[in-house]
Amino acid sequence: MNEDQAKMTNSLPDPDGQPTPPRVYPRLMKRLRLGAYLALAGSVVILSGGAYEMLKARALIQNGVKTVGTLFDHDSMNTGKGRTSYNIVVDYDPQDGPGYRRQFVVSKTQFEKALAVKKLDITYDPSNPENSAIGDKIAYNLEPFVMGLGLAAFSGFAFWYHRKKLRDVESFVSADV
Repeated sequence: MNEDQAKMTNSLPDPDGQPTPPRVYPRLMKRLRLGAYLALAGSVVILSGGAYEMLKARALIQNGVKTVGTLFDHDSMNTGKGRTSYNIVVDYDPQDGPGYRRQFVVSKTQFEKALAVKKLDITYDPSNPENSAIGDKIAYNLEPFVMGLGLAAFSGFAFWYHRKKLRDVESFVSADV
């Protein structure tokens, strides 16, 4: 075995001059391949969910109609480690159709303002009145895209590593012939 073949197989010859086989663990490789497929499937699901949320936010930004909602209920919940989640339930009436009651998770300042005023500005999509937000500023939720891209990157790395190990074994086996 020459030096180029030793580099290709990631193995150096042992003291007897025979190349050492590449380290491959079959059960680990099966699990790695399964994990890569699951991560790829998960990234597709998460990315499509993020795209759906993005389309809903875009529809709100482009077609949003403002109305005034009334505070129906409120709740603050200790979520642990000193964090608090603020939830409000608002009733609002779209221009064409029945009224809606929707729960929102809001910041502390919005929560305190809602308790003091009892009236809130609501922006809703006329084609789907359940798609609504508090106030004028509608933000895109980018977390699903970041998570989906991270899973896709892991999946790509796992597939690359699996393929690399298979090439190492193939080059080692073909070097013996």
